[in-house]
Amino acid sequence: MTNNPPTDKKLIHRVSRGDSAAFDTLIGRYTPYVSAIVYNICAARLTKEDMEELCADVFVSAWKNAGAVTLADGSLRPWLGTVARNAAKSRLRGSRLELELQEDQLDLPDKSPEEKLTEAAERALVLAALDSLGETDRDIFIRHYYHCQSVRVIAEALEINENTIKTKLARGRGKLKTYLTNGGQYND
Repeated sequence: MTNNPPTDKKLIHRVSRGDSAAFDTLIGRYTPYVSAIVYNICAARLTKEDMEELCADVFVSAWKNAGAVTLADGSLRPWLGTVARNAAKSRLRGSRLELELQEDQLDLPDKSPEEKLTEAAERALVLAALDSLGETDRDIFIRHYYHCQSVRVIAEALEINENTIKTKLARGRGKLKTYLTNGGQYND
């Protein structure tokens, strides 16, 4: 008789009741996944120890919030992925480190070829949309939404009024929305 591994739903339920063996199973099952996310976002910016600490923080969050975790399709993977991405980005913002604009940064393991092609096409469309903005507007957009710089920091770096930065961000969002919803074209 073979033992089937417990489902994520059963694991998280047991963890919510304080079952440390279930928590150990959860850590063993998802450490490679969480580590891949943290590494993809923080590599070359944080030490190995800092990245390990971030991964541990994700699992501590799972332990503390086990009773409130909602599973998508019965899998804990989306929840852990979101927590890991948010923790990594938060750590970088807190350290005043910047994210590099890399196309493959969110290329995580365990994706089908179809999913990878769809993501590549979406990434290409977003990059084309960014390229359609003027040079200054594109720079502002990338600084704010990708490098997580505040309006004040961008205004100081580019020597532009903060209100102008806010206006350019609002107009840029509108342009990108139009571009993306129309499949890469503007309606003139």
